[in-house]
Amino acid sequence: MAELESQRFDTVVAINVLEHLRDDVGALRSLEGLLEPDGILALLVPAHSWLYGPYDRADGHYRRYSKASLRSALLKTRFRPVKMHYLNAPGAMVWWVRYRLLRRSTLGRSQFGGMNAILPVVKRIERLVPPPFGLSLVAVCRRLRERAAGDLEARRSSGSG
Repeated sequence: MAELESQRFDTVVAINVLEHLRDDVGALRSLEGLLEPDGILALLVPAHSWLYGPYDRADGHYRRYSKASLRSALLKTRFRPVKMHYLNAPGAMVWWVRYRLLRRSTLGRSQFGGMNAILPVVKRIERLVPPPFGLSLVAVCRRLRERAAGDLEARRSSGSG
């Protein structure tokens, strides 16, 4: 990250990164420093703590996110969500069976083939009817020019500012 500190970007994309970091808010703050004011951060993170299981642990995940938990992390930074939505509801159901109910800790090749076969259909349906849950959560965020006064006050009173 040090070699990037002198750079400023208008967009940063992080796909399946935050869940691997113990300090996700610290990582968001580092990304905040790389973005121009009004820059865009696009995130894809695994969704729903109720899906967290042996595979997540084996893959080095510290957490899965809900809209509320991701929003909470973002509010500790200059990022504000512009759009958040879940995707791949069928994948979440399969994940729950395989990794929560059956407690598997590996991903079989057959899952990739089956999921890749149905994803185009799932994508079309979920565009028309946004799912209330999904395997992943997508967030598009804008970096504010300054922290909101309420955010700074909340951080000061909690001792983290």
